[in-house]
Amino acid sequence: GAKNNDPQAWSIPYREDKELNYAEGFTYPYNGTYQDKRIQSAMETARQKGLNWRETNEFLKAQNLRPSAECLDIPDDAYEDGAIAEAGIRMIERLAAGEKPFFLALGFHKPHLPFVAPKKYWDLYDRNKIELSPFQDRAENSPEFAYHDGMELRNYSDIPGSGPIGEDKQRELIHGYRACVSYMDSQIGKILDKLDQLGVRENTIIILWGDHGWHLGDHGLWCKQTNFEQATRAPLIISSPGTGKGAISHNITEFVDIFPTICELARLEPPDVLEGESLVPVLKDPGLKTEDFAISQYPRGDELMGYSMRSNDYRITLWFRGQFREGVIPLEENIEAVEFYNYQTDPMETKSLANVPEYTALIRKMTMELLSRL
Repeated sequence: GAKNNDPQAWSIPYREDKELNYAEGFTYPYNGTYQDKRIQSAMETARQKGLNWRETNEFLKAQNLRPSAECLDIPDDAYEDGAIAEAGIRMIERLAAGEKPFFLALGFHKPHLPFVAPKKYWDLYDRNKIELSPFQDRAENSPEFAYHDGMELRNYSDIPGSGPIGEDKQRELIHGYRACVSYMDSQIGKILDKLDQLGVRENTIIILWGDHGWHLGDHGLWCKQTNFEQATRAPLIISSPGTGKGAISHNITEFVDIFPTICELARLEPPDVLEGESLVPVLKDPGLKTEDFAISQYPRGDELMGYSMRSNDYRITLWFRGQFREGVIPLEENIEAVEFYNYQTDPMETKSLANVPEYTALIRKMTMELLSRL
């Protein structure tokens, strides 16, 4: 994601998805996404017309050729993530044959929109048995700007431009999301199998992580871009020699903890500027508690920034007004709104308790804690 892929950071140049090898009979999918021949034909027409990205997008939408999902009976490596897995396997074979330690980053895409995955992964699920989110309303006492209208999802031709998403479409979207998760599970399995085959699995540190969570109808929300639980909680799985297998930790962690963790596992001295903490003690003792809070943030426009702090049982979100893109320091007098949720009694965040007297002292304590960290 770095601009120009940060070339100075890599001894072997980063490879764009369009540079990878795809399944026999297939080329790089349109926009890295679709293999539907109708869409590719329309894309070629757009190229001939000289349309830019935005114009091409509208051109496809007008023909209902920019769907939110695609289910085709094609090989895994006809899509980007399958091709990435195959390229990763070839790279592992090359690197493992050498005598030097190696670092390999594989940037998989799914389960990101649009939900495209080979048909065999869709077939793992019965859409008629998919249950919709039980709470699709806005949380009581929460500010309107905590929400959005599914901006990213609205960009697809089979999604209404505004208003609620119909139940049939909701089931299709959830079905597609699950198919993409299973598709990714299979690609990661191929990578692990290759490490086993080459005999380097037990000497390899593996970290699987996602950059954010995903709303699938809860709060009437789709996609990400919020400070609620579904958007701010994401997968983090670490496998490392000498740290045990199959354990689950409920210790609160943040992504700033990943780099110092890698440093310690690889016996490298971490720089002093890091804000995160190594998770190696937790890997050795999954019951250990090293953090009380995790912090995330997401803005609304240029003048509202929501900072959210999650403990084991609670979440507080403070919305500040100010020019935060210019480096304005969050101050208590700039607080525009407060949200507070109790996951012990309300795991679906149906009601903000920010104005409930019995929580006043706790909210004050967490507010001061968050302000001090910011």
